[in-house]
Amino acid sequence: MKDTKNITALELSKLLFVSVSTIERDLKKLTDENMIEYVGSAKDGYWRVNK
Repeated sequence: MKDTKNITALELSKLLFVSVSTIERDLKKLTDENMIEYVGSAKDGYWRVNK
């Protein structure tokens, strides 16, 4: 994610060969730790790595 800058949960699941639900669980944990944030609408948004 750090190199890509912007990536969707679906793209990340395909990249890592895991289910979208696994990605969503991990994204929630990273969001709770303020390591990433979701930007945009539910349909067209993406995850961004915080600096």
